[in-house]
This record gives sequence, structure tokens and C-alpha cells, in this order.
Amino acid sequence: STPVAQQREVAITMKGEGGRTPRLAIPELLVTGDADARTAAGTVAEVLWHDLEFEREFTMIARASAAQVAAAPVEALPYETWNELGADFVLAGTATRAGNTLTVEVRVMSVEKRASAFGKRYACSMRDPRYCAHTIADEIHKELFNLDGIARTKLAYASDRDGERLGGTIEERSIKEIYISDYDGARPMRLT
Repeated sequence: STPVAQQREVAITMKGEGGRTPRLAIPELLVTGDADARTAAGTVAEVLWHDLEFEREFTMIARASAAQVAAAPVEALPYETWNELGADFVLAGTATRAGNTLTVEVRVMSVEKRASAFGKRYACSMRDPRYCAHTIADEIHKELFNLDGIARTKLAYASDRDGERLGGTIEERSIKEIYISDYDGARPMRLT
């Protein structure tokens, strides 16, 4: 008898039924480490959810719904439960702290095929879990949809939010300063 040829490649199309956008769930990451590691991993999961929702390539399963399913390693994902919640894909991951580095490993798993559509490991700074999440979101968009994501872009704007005034002329004008922030308005930083 001839040996059966093994399949070397699996292709997964990121579409929901009837051409709708695929529904994605992001449960909490499995974390190894201290309370700071758990906080940083929680930030990664939350920011990643918002980044992916903003791009609208996925319909996101509500975080409250995903929180009802216990976090599990990829090998033990409760696919039937995710299917009942309406997820087409689940972004499962782990986070491990070693010193100032949070190693985050994520995989986007097809609920129907029980196969990975995306997987990568990231070495993230414990000081900037938001940037880690932005990087993951942008790479998911590039890999799965061949789109350049915007999660790592910055906004630049003028504001008088500091309340400084230029006295003595034309009704004491406000002084406008230049700021930059993440694309979602988080972490504003005054430049001038």
C-alpha cells in the first residue's frame, strides 16, 4: 500500500457565514508571573480588543461574554462554548514575565476548523503594554487581511488644555500647545 501524503499547509479564509465579517473573541491571556505581569497582560488584551474593533475587519464578541469562558491554553480551548457564543475565531494567548520583559504569545484559532490562522510571539516591555497590543493588532491585520493597520500611528494636534493665558491683549488669548497621542487619544504628551 502507498503511504498517504501528509498535508503540509492549511489555508483559512477569514470570513463569516454569508460573507459577513468574522466574529472574534479575545479571552484573558493565561499569565505566568506576578501581579504586575497580570496587570500588563490585562492591558494587552483590552487594548488589543479595542484596536481590532476599531479597524472593523472583525465583529468583536463582547469582552463581558468572553470573560464567562475560562482562559485555556490553545490545546484545550473549549471550542463548543466559543461556538455557542457565536465566535468564528478566538485569539488565545499566554503572557510570561522575565524581568522587564513580558513575552506574549498569541494565536488566532478557527473555531470551525480548530486550526491556527495566525500565531506569533512578542517580547514586550513591561513599561509599555499598550504598544505591544498595537503591534499585535497591526501584524494581525497585515498577515490576515494584507492591510496596514493604524494602531501604532500617532495623532498630532493643537490644544489649550493646560489653561495657560497670554495676558494683556485681545481678551487674554489662550496659548495653544502641540501634543501627540496614540491613535485612540490615549497617552497625550505635550511637545511645546
